Amino acid sequence: MKKVICYTLLLFGTLPSLYSFSLEPDTSEGAITTHVTDPSSNKLFFMPTGHITGEGDVSITSVNVLFLDVAYTPINFLQFDVACVLPIFDLVENKEHDKFYSLGMKVQLIKDFSIVQGIAIGGDVVLTGSKEQKMTPNGPLSDYQGNFDDLFSIHYLRTHPFVGSFNVVASFGASSFQIHGNAAHILYSTEYPYDRYSWYDFEYLRSNYSPPPEPLITYFQIGIEYEFLMNTKGIGYKFIAETFFNNTKNASNFMTTGFRLYGRSASLDIALLSDELKLIDSEPIIPYFAIKYKF
Repeated sequence: MKKVICYTLLLFGTLPSLYSFSLEPDTSEGAITTHVTDPSSNKLFFMPTGHITGEGDVSITSVNVLFLDVAYTPINFLQFDVACVLPIFDLVENKEHDKFYSLGMKVQLIKDFSIVQGIAIGGDVVLTGSKEQKMTPNGPLSDYQGNFDDLFSIHYLRTHPFVGSFNVVASFGASSFQIHGNAAHILYSTEYPYDRYSWYDFEYLRSNYSPPPEPLITYFQIGIEYEFLMNTKGIGYKFIAETFFNNTKNASNFMTTGFRLYGRSASLDIALLSDELKLIDSEPIIPYFAIKYKF
């Protein structure tokens, strides 16, 4: 708990100084408020929005230092993302399963139509988890385990390291206040249930069980963002909150709340994330921070 308090005070302690600096008056003649576009408008914290980054933009985002995301928008309705967790976990005890590499694409279908700020569809291919050999009465079977399996409470053998996802996201509102909704379906290969502590009679399982069909919507997210200040230096401040509702049985939900400070080519996110299952750290509430730079 002490670690959480220290990180939180450190991160939130930077806000007053940044706020004070940005409110220094612009003494130049005819100074007016300059509105800039949020370079991170394509997402909240973890949640995507109906926006994409500007045409030709390349951006790099670092989340809690260890997670990196690179995005590129070749044309004004198409965005590509490559993301990974830095591959240090083989060196950290009890963190061998925290591997994550992804390749994603996002297509914006509607933009700035009445109160509809944007509607987009996206897809990702993710490589996650480490392979383990499970001994059964019929010989060894391969199983891929990781935080992904804990997050979605998967109690079946995951027989392939690749996971696919498809999502639809929409953003509504005005430039200063928006509401976002995202629904996603996840695809993965599984067979035969087990409880990770004892193995059942696999001959009986093969004859009588098969993994249940996945729900059409594996998870959905709802988020809001409110721009409460844009000063004469073109620096904006937003309040952001998002929720993660898991539609799989016995799985956890999340909520992340915080602030964003942004300029023309960079943004800083500072937030607190509730983590019921303690998948990320040993604490149920952990600090979140992200820095993004747009080229």
